[in-house]
Formats: sequence, structure tokens, C-alpha cells
Amino acid sequence: MPNQPGGSTRASDSFAKVWRALDVLRGHVTSAFEYQLVLRMVVLRSLTAGDVTRDDSNPAVPSKRAVREDGWSRLVACSQRVTDGDLSVTTEDALREAWDEASVAERVGLHGRGLFNMPQLSEQADRALAELVQAVDSAPVSDGLFNACLARYSRRLGEGGNYFTPQHITRLMVSLASPRPGERVLDPACGSGGFLVEAARQVRARTDGEDDLVLMGRDINNEARQIAAMNLAANGLRGDLGRGPADSLRRLGGPTLECDLVLVNPPFNASNWGDRAPGADSSWRFGEPPRDNANFAWVQRAVDELSDTGRAVVLMADSAATGARSVDQEIRKGLVESDVLAALVALPKEIFPHARTSACVWILCEDRKHLGWGHHSRSEQVLFIDADSTVKPEIRGYRALAEDDIRRIATTFSTWRGDYAGPGRPDTYEDVTGWCRSVSRTDIEAAGYDLRPSRYVLSSSTEVAELGHVGRTAELTRELYTLFEEAHHLEQRLRTLLDET
Repeated sequence: MPNQPGGSTRASDSFAKVWRALDVLRGHVTSAFEYQLVLRMVVLRSLTAGDVTRDDSNPAVPSKRAVREDGWSRLVACSQRVTDGDLSVTTEDALREAWDEASVAERVGLHGRGLFNMPQLSEQADRALAELVQAVDSAPVSDGLFNACLARYSRRLGEGGNYFTPQHITRLMVSLASPRPGERVLDPACGSGGFLVEAARQVRARTDGEDDLVLMGRDINNEARQIAAMNLAANGLRGDLGRGPADSLRRLGGPTLECDLVLVNPPFNASNWGDRAPGADSSWRFGEPPRDNANFAWVQRAVDELSDTGRAVVLMADSAATGARSVDQEIRKGLVESDVLAALVALPKEIFPHARTSACVWILCEDRKHLGWGHHSRSEQVLFIDADSTVKPEIRGYRALAEDDIRRIATTFSTWRGDYAGPGRPDTYEDVTGWCRSVSRTDIEAAGYDLRPSRYVLSSSTEVAELGHVGRTAELTRELYTLFEEAHHLEQRLRTLLDET
């Protein structure tokens, strides 16, 4: 199960040693490849945990676990020889051999050897790599280091919409989704595979370690798929990551995946998305999204992949809830009137380490009357939760939801739908001024299908209609920040195009 980085003094000390070794290696390889190397080491190290078992049919033949353990042991021994000045061996070759023996990539449909296409490392770089191996070897056996590496990778290399979802947001969204054993779970923009791993973790926690989830991930970025494969392997999970990189917004015609659950954090406000491929499926259930913004394309694709009783949890830019363009309003109207939109949760501002864009969690469900939903269908109602003030500062310059806040948000939603499982949960739902409100379809229509949670939960329904100048100023301020962000992305794209000409 995932553990939080820095959960003990020893873990903090071991991680600091890894960070120092990475800083040394960074002078010899690119930042992106540096993290590819350390993540592979962490996966190999984690696979050596536990007892070594053998094939009962032939006790003389070591199991794959034993082969992996021998591979890691040889890698560590090789790294020690390199740091002692032995020039007859290289850490790079030993790492490649250990990775190939472990068959980590093949277990989720990726090919391991091709992941090491790079010029031969210099003697100094190989020595730095050897020091990194020894630093990883000294770390506790858990996925805490893997997650910490992903967080550093995202903070340093993430740009705009390209980042790995922070763990606290991943935990919140999966808690809202409440995955159940045996379900088919899809992330159509899977990145590091964090949603898939967390879904399995939460199911395991509720079922004494058992989970038979069918985990599926798709991503247009092959490097992200490789990292997702490593994340699954490090957590003892198998998954289907597709035959290759895939753009989920260019789905060709054919049957959908019929998922019980879709979890996704797509790129925010992406423009020039989903260029048409011959035979591409161009049907849009709630209206064709604007070509200059993919937000509602992602929402609709998530719904498209659901079974008749499936549900989706999607992280969206704040602007999607309140955009004034008629095409956006029509799609929001369709989501509300079809009863597919179940709830919205407004997250705190500045919750992402490298973007000022605010965000909302959208919860969608195809059928609120089936057994798995809860005892209250809440037909023709939408739950709004404003969690803008529930945040704690983080040491490294960004903010995060506390565990108590995650629990409060998830409990509010589960109580609203009548799912009373779990200790300490209230038996009945009540609106709470400034926190949550269940709003009828009629009231949402009267508000022009504006879906900002703050519009509905600040005060009573009578006061909501009289927000006036203050509410409008807050709305314009949020929209202005979103436009600033979009302008920044457009400037970067223009610079790239100019450099290529």
C-alpha cells in the first residue's frame, strides 16, 4: 500500500541521500532521463521485498522473485565496485541487465530493453549512477520513495497541464469514486498511473488485502505510460496500458470499454485537441465541444466509456463550471438535465505546484437508482461542496488537502447519496452554509447553469439570488486568472512554433 513520503526520520534521511545523489547525476544526463533511471531503481528495489519463493515443481529452479532479487544484489555489488574504482564493470550495464531479468515492463505490455536507448555514460556519470544505486538501496522498502520521486519530477519538470496529480488530490478523487472489488477502472489520461494504484489501495484496505479490479490506463505520452507501468509493478499490480500511446479524444468508432469507474485528470484548457483521424467517432452526447478548449471533450469521453451503471470522477479547470460561452452553457445544461451530473467539489486555490489555475472535481453517474449508488437517488439534484478554505500549507511552497478534509468531503458526498457504510458517518445529510448544498435542477436552470459551488453554498437560497457585486467580482477575478494561464500557454506554443521555422 502507498505510504506517505517522509513518514519517519529514517525515511527522510534516506530520501535526502537519494536527492543528493540525483543532484550529482543531473550534471551528466537530462533531468527527464535522470528520473527514469531512479524510478527503475526504486521498482527493482521494491520487488526484492518479502520472502524468496521457488517453483514447487522444481525446487532447484529459483522463482522470478529470486531472479529479481539476485539481479538487484548484483547491481548493488557492481555499484560498489564502480565507486571503488573498478573500471572493468559499469553500473549502466548492470542496471539494464537487472531490469531485463525482472521483466517489469513486459508484465504490463511494454518492452524493457528499448527503455534504455541512450549514449553510453561517461566514467564520471557511471560513478554518479553507482552512488544513486547505493542511496536507493539504503532506503526503506516501500513505495514512499517512488511517490516522492514522482512529486519531485512533477514539480521540477511539470509545465502547465503536464504534471502528475498530487497524491492528496488522487486520494480525494478515488475516495469520492468509492471503488468496489471486481470493477473495471479506467484512466484515459493515466500519466503515472496514480489513480489506478490508489483505487487498488483503497479496495485492498477495505477487503483485507484482496482486490480483483481490472485496471486500464491510456495516455498519449509514451514516457508517461512507462512510468505508469513501473508504478503498477512497484505496487504488485497488473494493468492494461494499451498497445501503445493513445489519444483518448481521438477514439475511433467501435464499442466502448463499458467501465464501472472512470478517473481522470486531463490537461486543463487544452487547445487544438483531437485532430480528426479518418473514421474517428465525432458523436458528442451533450454537444460538440469548442475546438479551442478540450475541457468538455474530456468530460464527455469519460461518460462515453461508462457502463449503464458506471460513474466518473473528473478533475476540471474552474472555468469549465462557469464559462459564459453558449456552447459551454449548452453542454452544462445537458449534463444537468440528463441527471448525469451528480456533484461538484471546488478545490482550494493554488493547490497545484506549478499553476495558479483553480479546479473543481466533477462527479458523474449514469444511473443513481442502482444498488451501488446509495439509498437516496437524489434525482434532479446536484450536490455542491465548496472546499476552498480546507487546505494546509506545505513546506515546499504549495498547498495540500489534509486527511481530515479529504475524509470530510468524501463523507459529505456519501451521506448525501445515502451510503452510510463506515464508522463515524452521520445518518442524514444536511445543507451546511458555506460548505455544502443540495440544489435542484430548477434552481440551477434559474442560475443559467452556472455550476460554481461558491454560488450556491455561501448562504441560503434567497441570499444566493442576491450575491450582487461581490459575487460577480469574485467570478471575474477567477476568470481573469484562467485567461492569464491560457495566454501563458499560447505564448509558449507560439515560441515553440517560431523556433521550429
